[in-house]
Amino acid sequence: MPRARRCSGGRPAPAAARHYTAYNERCYTLRPHSDGVALQHHQKSEDNDTRLQSLRGLAALCVIVGHCLITFPNGRIEDANFHLSLATLPLAFGQMLFQQNTAVVLFYVLSGYVLALSLRRERTRNLRGYFGFLIKRAARIYPAMLVSVIAGFVLTVATSDMHFSATTSWFNSYFQHGTSAIGFLLNAAGIRTNYNPVLCSIQVELVLALVLPVLVWAVAARTNLIADALITVVLIVASLAIWRTTFWPAVYAYCFYLGIVSAKLRNQHASLVARIPIRLSLFIFGAVLIVVDFGYNLSIIWMPYKVIVNAVISFGLITVIACNPASFEWLKARSLASVGDKSYSLYVFGYIIQIGVVIATLKLFGIDVRPADVTAFSATCLITAATLVVTLLVSTLSYRRIEVPAVRLGRLVHDHFMRASASSIANRLASFCRIGASRTRTN
Repeated sequence: MPRARRCSGGRPAPAAARHYTAYNERCYTLRPHSDGVALQHHQKSEDNDTRLQSLRGLAALCVIVGHCLITFPNGRIEDANFHLSLATLPLAFGQMLFQQNTAVVLFYVLSGYVLALSLRRERTRNLRGYFGFLIKRAARIYPAMLVSVIAGFVLTVATSDMHFSATTSWFNSYFQHGTSAIGFLLNAAGIRTNYNPVLCSIQVELVLALVLPVLVWAVAARTNLIADALITVVLIVASLAIWRTTFWPAVYAYCFYLGIVSAKLRNQHASLVARIPIRLSLFIFGAVLIVVDFGYNLSIIWMPYKVIVNAVISFGLITVIACNPASFEWLKARSLASVGDKSYSLYVFGYIIQIGVVIATLKLFGIDVRPADVTAFSATCLITAATLVVTLLVSTLSYRRIEVPAVRLGRLVHDHFMRASASSIANRLASFCRIGASRTRTN
């Protein structure tokens, strides 16, 4: 029988608070008896699911490996000179297994899920809360992104006018962009991404962060599941209509909304979702994913249709994991959780590091023309291993020295902003405007 919990004054806690069961390690919650009250463990929120964090890390690794596998044309099924052999078979299979586009879509849905849970806990649901959310989001995304842009700019300057006949046109496309001060500023602002092309997905994150609080507070909070399904369909239709337009970040809005719906299912209908057989769900997800990715690689399935299927499967996978806290225990492994913590740095630095590793490999082994299948396979394995090792080291340093301090600073700025009164904010803005006006008159 556990001891009675005591208040700060030394007196025993009320009887209702003493009626609790054993500590639940899965969600850090002390479960009450029927006549008790729930006692929450404050060191960790149950919304912070380690399994989903590990899933994000695996997706980041999938992007890195997927990019490495399409360095040479030998394993590309869509290549006109492709032929099946013992050396090209693993490359072709790996190209379908490690689909970087699929992993990016998973990022979008997972971001919608995690941010929806965070926004639901926000008590200040007004303009100040909106800007407070943007402050924390900018602190989370921008610092590591800026460092990767600087690294990409240096790499672009060092590799200008390069071309490698041994590699794919996708790889050579990196060297077709020049450098300029204006170009650097546009990349640093997230408007362009030619110095680090993978940041195009970060563009999507930044743009949709502007509307996500509205979707969570004003839309999803007032709808049922039927209305959510209709909203998702409308967003999908709109996505197909504006595909390949200047509004392209908006085409992924439905991915984030699916994440919001997944968070609602987890909070309101977890017991219902938990009745769905997990193994059957995973089998269906995997089978559909393989068929769609294979059809996409053969240019049979249009990219937007592939993204829709990927988003729905990501939604299903995240919902199944979130609503079954006793399952997927292997995702709680410390090593996977550590990779998940570094997933953002893995993603933003992986492509830049891969470019450097490939160039070094081609120069070292003198690969000037399209290599033989065995050479391409061996070189791809070497490039993949070296890229993963270097990226893991860089991402560890980035996580500790850039991400964590930036998030802490963002929280401090957020808390200060939320505590400041509306009048003080207005006074500071007015003072800033007066100083700017006086300087203008002086000049």
